[in-house]
Amino acid sequence: MMSVRSKVLLALIMMLGHFLIGTSATSADIFDEVTTDATFDMTTLELAQRHTANATVQSQMFNTFQIQPQGYDVGAIRIRKEGETDFQYRFKSLSTSGSQALCDALEIEVQYDRNPEYNGLLKNMAIDKTINADEQDDWLMFIELNDDSTALHNQQCNFQLVFKTWGDGPDDTTGFWDEAIMTNTVTTGTW
Repeated sequence: MMSVRSKVLLALIMMLGHFLIGTSATSADIFDEVTTDATFDMTTLELAQRHTANATVQSQMFNTFQIQPQGYDVGAIRIRKEGETDFQYRFKSLSTSGSQALCDALEIEVQYDRNPEYNGLLKNMAIDKTINADEQDDWLMFIELNDDSTALHNQQCNFQLVFKTWGDGPDDTTGFWDEAIMTNTVTTGTW
């Protein structure tokens, strides 16, 4: 006769056999794949402010002395794509020093490729553009003083015209971006 232990062992073997016979194929393989089509690409993002007549880099547009009420000065600039990447950019003004009253009173009329783009206070100017297909944009600007207040006599306003392009957003200073800055000075006389 079979012992209880042998009977239990035989029952377990039969149940395992029945389980293995009724089970479909199983896989316990480890899968690994190596791809060789991965690529790494680098590009450049750069703009430059160029003189419209001779394409030299410009660092200043307006250097206007003793402007009078209803007086104006004219400047022109060409923004060029110097890098490989197409980009969007923001063109704005920032007061840096001098008489805040004069900086607040100055007006600017801006033309983009000879079409009106902005006409208003210099301090409020902010224009977003995408570089056009020929890889350069032309800007024509008229800086004006239309305020005859005596508080503006013999004052000076220093400001920047900033052209900034970006990868992640116009306020990005940590990612992929470039900036071109032009310094400017406007002074008033007496009237």
